[in-house]
Amino acid sequence: MQRRRWSAPLCVLGLLLSLAPQAAPLCPSPQPCAEVQVAQVIDGDTLELSDGRRVRLVGLDTPELARRERPAEPFALAAQEALQAIVARNRGRLALCVAPQTEDRYGRLLAHLYDAGGSVAAQLLAAGWALPLTIAPNTMQLTCYQRMSRTAQAAMRGAWGAHGFGPFAVTELEPSASGLLQVHGRVSQLRLRGARPYLVLDRRLKLRLPRNPKAWPEWLNPDLRGQSLSFRGRIKSRLDGLSAWVGHPSSVEIYH
Repeated sequence: MQRRRWSAPLCVLGLLLSLAPQAAPLCPSPQPCAEVQVAQVIDGDTLELSDGRRVRLVGLDTPELARRERPAEPFALAAQEALQAIVARNRGRLALCVAPQTEDRYGRLLAHLYDAGGSVAAQLLAAGWALPLTIAPNTMQLTCYQRMSRTAQAAMRGAWGAHGFGPFAVTELEPSASGLLQVHGRVSQLRLRGARPYLVLDRRLKLRLPRNPKAWPEWLNPDLRGQSLSFRGRIKSRLDGLSAWVGHPSSVEIYH
């Protein structure tokens, strides 16, 4: 598996083109929101408000910046700069709608942010700097966000244009592969009973499933062995191999 990297001038050009004004707002809010002032952008999906609260954007995931001894993931800086550009364009003033689950495990406020161009998350997805991430009960805008991501992939925008997110065959993945990826492979093993249900693609990638079967895709059944599936999300390299968490049915699809 090889991810191409853009040179700095090309990355900046791609960023500017991807953030061009839209003819109509992308995924506009279905409900009233409160105006907030952004103090700083932490990374591609996290901001700090002027009152000190940290906001984690709902509905997407972006590549992670360097932290401690861990290097930055490809396009992490581009995602951060894209979010900074949106904030700067609005002089830090955005509209905030808090999600049903209001906080994550890190104490960050979970919310959607909006400007005249629509959802900030949708703009990042449409520009190709993020992948959809859905965690119930925060499912508002799920369909629209998925559409934005597919449009970006089809148009080869952002990281998609440099084959940064894939798609990759699971058999292409190196043992050290990690980060946000779209992959596809055949089900070689699955266990749908017990405390730790999972399925394995091509004997290399374990997709861990929620314990509650109601959170699984409707088509998931014991007869899937040999079926080709597609997964979008964050893959991690562990001592026992490659692994990913299927947090919502929308992250896994039958692959044709």
